[in-house]
Amino acid sequence: QAIANVQSSGSSHQFVTLGLIYQSVGRRGDALAVYYQALTRDANNVEALQGAAKLEVEGQNWAQAAELRRCVIALNTSNLNQSNLNQWFDSEAALVT
Repeated sequence: QAIANVQSSGSSHQFVTLGLIYQSVGRRGDALAVYYQALTRDANNVEALQGAAKLEVEGQNWAQAAELRRCVIALNTSNLNQSNLNQWFDSEAALVT
């Protein structure tokens, strides 16, 4: 019942919570789907972007993972220090190789 309520009228944050729950029980496909549902409600939801990017990396969907990470970087540039930026760029380079 609770899952049906989130899927019919939930906020992006509720979708992220559901994605985390799905991930914790190994339901990666369901988790990825609800992260993308969260992004349809709020394209700037960093947690949904990060969750989806992680699962795309695990699924070896490199281009999609890189695009999601670029979105996170674009949203968080004001909050990132140089060390964090280097870490992000290193992970981007790992996706390409």
